[in-house]
Amino acid sequence: MFYPFSRAIIRSEALTNCSAASVLRRANEVIVHDNRTRMFLSAFYGQLDLETGQLDYANGGHEWPLWAHAATGTDDMLNAKGMILGMFDNAEFEERHAQIEPGDVLVFYTDGVTEARSVSGELFGEERLQAALDDHRNETVQEIERAISGAVKVFTDGRAQSDDFTLFVVKRLG
Repeated sequence: MFYPFSRAIIRSEALTNCSAASVLRRANEVIVHDNRTRMFLSAFYGQLDLETGQLDYANGGHEWPLWAHAATGTDDMLNAKGMILGMFDNAEFEERHAQIEPGDVLVFYTDGVTEARSVSGELFGEERLQAALDDHRNETVQEIERAISGAVKVFTDGRAQSDDFTLFVVKRLG
């Protein structure tokens, strides 16, 4: 019940045309005051201008998305400071901006991806995630998603994992 409630709050705040940081701040205030379950959540919120490629974003304690630059072949993290939603009344969220160019790839994921464990207990980690992205960055989003999911499946030897596994890939086309 907590997830749909939180999702609805964030969606409602997104309709106000506020900055990304303001959306998370305002959503956090509502979630904190109505949080009877004492649960909390992480969230990454971004506003992408499809015409210009301008991404304005804020982070509420979520994994930093990967940003693969087509022009340079380098990767960055969409890092922004912010607290988990639902824990603290006056949480602050840093607003950051990125210019997403044609061919650039963004990979959004939950910690279930990087914390997937091998048979020996080793974590998949950010380095393997980045390597899987780098090996397939010039492919379609569907192929990139399949490649990353496949790399995790091979790494874990197909074992069921104990955490959620969410992966979302965006690529700006020319």
